[in-house]
Amino acid sequence: MKVLRLTNMLLAFSVEVAMLILLGHWGYHLFDNMVMKITFAILAPLIAAILWGIFAAPKSKSRLKQPQLLVFKLVMFVGTAVLLYWADHIYIAALFVFF
Repeated sequence: MKVLRLTNMLLAFSVEVAMLILLGHWGYHLFDNMVMKITFAILAPLIAAILWGIFAAPKSKSRLKQPQLLVFKLVMFVGTAVLLYWADHIYIAALFVFF
């Protein structure tokens, strides 16, 4: 049972890191100006990580309770996929949703 729990935690963490990477990818491809590319490639995942750390991190003092936590996570993951879709990265968005 402990192995199953650790595997689940590793998978969840992997999806969270993938979300941050994909938000950086979205931010980079949002603009043509290199300064804006770098700025949004850094800010998008940074803002997501801050929000996640406040509301969804296991040891956070302000962690949301269920079902609000589930809704927050769904908004973050689906929001990432929608942003990628709007940026014409349809296949990446689809892979992220179905992963």
